[in-house]
Amino acid sequence: MVIAPVWTRFGGSGSHLRRTLQIMLVGTSTLLLCLSQQSTFLTLAVVLCTFQLFAAAVSPSSDSLASNILAQVREGGFGSIRLFGSLGWAMIAFLGGLLIQRTGMFSGFVAASASLGLSALVLFFVRFPSTDPTDDSEGKSKAHQFSLAVFQNSALLEFALALTVFWLVQIGVTNFEPIYMKQLGAGEAVIGLASTLGASVEVVGMLLADRMVRRYGSKQVLSVSFLIYATSMALVLIFPTVFTILLTHAIGGISFSFLAVSSVVFITKSTRPQETATAMALINVTLHSLANVLGAPLSGVAFDAWGAYWLYAIALAGYLLAWLMLGRVRQTA
Repeated sequence: MVIAPVWTRFGGSGSHLRRTLQIMLVGTSTLLLCLSQQSTFLTLAVVLCTFQLFAAAVSPSSDSLASNILAQVREGGFGSIRLFGSLGWAMIAFLGGLLIQRTGMFSGFVAASASLGLSALVLFFVRFPSTDPTDDSEGKSKAHQFSLAVFQNSALLEFALALTVFWLVQIGVTNFEPIYMKQLGAGEAVIGLASTLGASVEVVGMLLADRMVRRYGSKQVLSVSFLIYATSMALVLIFPTVFTILLTHAIGGISFSFLAVSSVVFITKSTRPQETATAMALINVTLHSLANVLGAPLSGVAFDAWGAYWLYAIALAGYLLAWLMLGRVRQTA
């Protein structure tokens, strides 16, 4: 909730943010290996908290670098860049499941650590478009004016509240679905396949999301995303099988693509340039983390009391509530 905005403000933009991201990647890589060696809850919690000090800002920093380059070259939309993250996930998720199933959990930690280290190395070869030093200095100064003033925009505030409700109910299914799949008889390879299916569809979904946002606006695309998520939950409630969950992951590739692209566009179009980074950090990191902090233990209690099946019912109700809340938001992009 706190460290990600601090990292992004410290990093600035361009090559400065690249160096900061490299530090975060190396720290995350190292702490993953430490995490794999823990055998008690207390030490696991300490290492995991330290891990998050580095890992929390990796995603927003990567998105910020991508947006920085996109703003300079003016080619394509955000989805045309974000699809490569989905492509990488699709390639690795299933193979990772096979690796862990055959060689044990430790190999997964080693592979993930090596991948993060390689990502930090590859960043040395990324070339950034030239920028005016004066503009960069002004941008860094504005970035340090970290303020809640961005939420004076009522449309942005209502948008953020709808997303928070969505994230609050999503965390239960996200955390406990692999356990539910195991209970239904799925192995680690099948669980990995579920992630691969969704990410594979995202490759096309990101490009489709760009076109849909340009044609219908970000709010409408996000509304469709919420409805698709709700439909997926209803399918599992009606047909609680491993096949149904795999099907919802394939469908989820489209809904996630719509969510990822439309939310970035909505925030960008709803804020002035000097406010955009602050709004991104507050909504996509701080509010998302707050929803996880509240939703994770509550979903754990629900799982212990009623089982994983009813987490899908909770998610269905929450997604529909978020959709209704989003309907009140004024269209900005």
